[in-house]
Amino acid sequence: MSLLINQPYPSFDVFLHDYSPLILSSMNQLHVHYDFDEFYQIGRIALWEVWQKHDPEAGSIGAYAKTVVISRMIDEIRRRSKHTELTEKLINRNATLAQYNVRFLEKEEFEQSLVALTAKERCWAIQAIWYGRSTKEIAKREGATVEQVKKWRQRARKKLLKCYNTC
Repeated sequence: MSLLINQPYPSFDVFLHDYSPLILSSMNQLHVHYDFDEFYQIGRIALWEVWQKHDPEAGSIGAYAKTVVISRMIDEIRRRSKHTELTEKLINRNATLAQYNVRFLEKEEFEQSLVALTAKERCWAIQAIWYGRSTKEIAKREGATVEQVKKWRQRARKKLLKCYNTC
């Protein structure tokens, strides 16, 4: 009961009713035009935290509420962005494998299929296709520039496609 005595609003329902426009304006400010219900719920949870934790002597509850609501929504946007990036990397990696129709059970088998490639092209193919390393990672490991590794990739892809199309 002592929790409610310190609150400027007698109940959370009244507080939520007064600050619901803040949730909508925060969503508009952050250009959230998707998953409306989820972001609205994030805003409501943020307002609940504000209602519970705000100290009236610390300052305006409105400014605190706006800061917390926007912060929680930005956190969710960042979390989703990270998830999207990881998903895209996995899709791209799988597309690379599917593009070359590489389905080898043994590494030796895979390496034998790269006989037509030069040492540098083979290096790119093993590291990129087999180990899933990025162009930057390969360049760092091999002491080469990213542009050089991209050239290896370009030549290797051309040779691999030619080999797989004729086989």
